[in-house]
Amino acid sequence: MSGYPYNALKRSTIDFVGFVMFFFGTLFVKVALYDPFMAQETLCKFM
Repeated sequence: MSGYPYNALKRSTIDFVGFVMFFFGTLFVKVALYDPFMAQETLCKFM
């Protein structure tokens, strides 16, 4: 049972990262639909 808290923490961290990626993904899609040129510029800036 000693490894349980660590595994739970790791899983929640992965869930959190997944949620953040999903949130920014949907946000980016909305921006891309609204203003494709700005989305392209933002993508180039981060790459």
